[in-house]
Amino acid sequence: MKNIRTRGMLLSLAIALFSSCQNENLPDAFTKGTHEPEQYYIEFSQTVAKAVKDKDIRDFIKQQASLRIDNDYDVIYHYVKDIMMNNGKTFRENLAKYYHNENIESFDKIANSDMTLTILVPYIKNIISVDSWDTENTIPIVAYRDENSNVLPAFNAQGEVPSLERYSKPKEAVLVIKSNERLTINTNSVTRSLDIDANSISNDEGIFGYFIDSEFNNIKEYNQSSSPHPKTRTTNSTSQPEVFLNFDMEDKLYISSLSKEACARDYIYYGITEVFNITEGTLDKEYREYITSIQFNSYNSLTHVNDLENQSPDADWSDGNLEIVFDFIFLTKEAAISTIKKMISVEINKLFDSETKGTKIYYLPNPIEVFNWDLAKFGDTYKIDVSEYDNGTQSQYTSSITSVYGSNFKSEAGGSLFGLIKVGANYSYSNTTTKQASTVITSTNNSDPLGGVFVNFFDPIYTNDKVWIVLTFYDYDTGINFTELGFQIDRGKDSLNKLINDLKNRVYDDDVLDYNPTGSTEYYVELSNWTQNSNFYTSNTGMVTLSIEPKRIYQ
Repeated sequence: MKNIRTRGMLLSLAIALFSSCQNENLPDAFTKGTHEPEQYYIEFSQTVAKAVKDKDIRDFIKQQASLRIDNDYDVIYHYVKDIMMNNGKTFRENLAKYYHNENIESFDKIANSDMTLTILVPYIKNIISVDSWDTENTIPIVAYRDENSNVLPAFNAQGEVPSLERYSKPKEAVLVIKSNERLTINTNSVTRSLDIDANSISNDEGIFGYFIDSEFNNIKEYNQSSSPHPKTRTTNSTSQPEVFLNFDMEDKLYISSLSKEACARDYIYYGITEVFNITEGTLDKEYREYITSIQFNSYNSLTHVNDLENQSPDADWSDGNLEIVFDFIFLTKEAAISTIKKMISVEINKLFDSETKGTKIYYLPNPIEVFNWDLAKFGDTYKIDVSEYDNGTQSQYTSSITSVYGSNFKSEAGGSLFGLIKVGANYSYSNTTTKQASTVITSTNNSDPLGGVFVNFFDPIYTNDKVWIVLTFYDYDTGINFTELGFQIDRGKDSLNKLINDLKNRVYDDDVLDYNPTGSTEYYVELSNWTQNSNFYTSNTGMVTLSIEPKRIYQ
């Protein structure tokens, strides 16, 4: 749990001074990351608190928050300020009516003090959420979230100040005014993987900020879909998504899932496999490593991150969705380190089950691509440092990695157009060298470390003992599916070879003659209800577990 420095006296003084004063002689603006004067946020909060007396404004905030522009249920003020409302005035103009003396220029000054200014509709169980908010009858109070304080100054429509605690569940509906931790005005703060131009955010006046990671940019997805919510796929820890694959002798993942080889990645990346008696091959660049799921290992971890459901005594109800950070660390044979930072946004109820006090496996709707594993260059190990991101001052820590490199590579005849040839599985007939190095990872003082994960090239990809096979028979002339046969087979070379031979020899023809007397069939093999059991990697702290596996590049 992070330590919060209470500034209650300062906030109380600010509230007393600015709840009744005029906005005169304010500075033009300040940038995010400096010491923000609380009065700007307080006055904006007061304005919104008065404005939400208007049902049209409540409806507007709810509707805009439901779009999840940054993959959270909030409204980015500078993104929506010029949107026209039902009365023919912009959201900005309608809010300014509730500011001191209806002075829109002064209102713009306080709003422009933070270009990431955001109105969050928090998820507070049985109190308020975007889905449950009855805008007809519920007028929320409005609170300002200061990252460095336990106190949230809050205001109702009458200007009264009901004190709220950061770690105590509110008893009435509330909106939260805050800086948006998913946005920055500084391009140096974005992750290395980010396309700056494609992940900018703008209004009628031009670009005013950038998403710190493409994971938080939901603008494109919303514009391309009639649904305001991005597509997601979640499940609990006792179920797996169904997988349907045509039987393809060239499908390496399918063959690997069946073959249960000592080193499946040798086959995935280099085509080396005892199944087909292939002993050497070049790097296949059609495949990449991917993180496909994440799970917290204990419900108690909810107190380490931010409990949006408020099921623990120290619940931070005002924070919004979790931002999970993955810092990838790679070490080359020359002992040079490279790092990549990627992030995801996850709703708290996709990870924690408040009813059972348990956790869930969250299957990433868009698996995170890591890299194409060039064993000759990167050796047998890479590392992933996992954390939960929160705004704060920049901080750094040191992370170390060790990797082993083999010598069983040779140049292709005629040059290295397609790279080196790996000879033999694993590090067969090879001298090895070990390299170790450390690097500095940038984070924030309020982020929560979840531990490091080490992934080895020679780890198994799948851990299941059996696979469920469905043979689907199609009429060759019409393409109509007329019957299916299903059965389980053991993983291993013998079972795989028997299946392949049976298919080649058409031993299943007799089973379908009654359904297709002409005997004209084409075989398709699909995996259905397959207990995939991808290899899981638990962080060195024991807090989180990741599913990591190679896959063909997503198109």
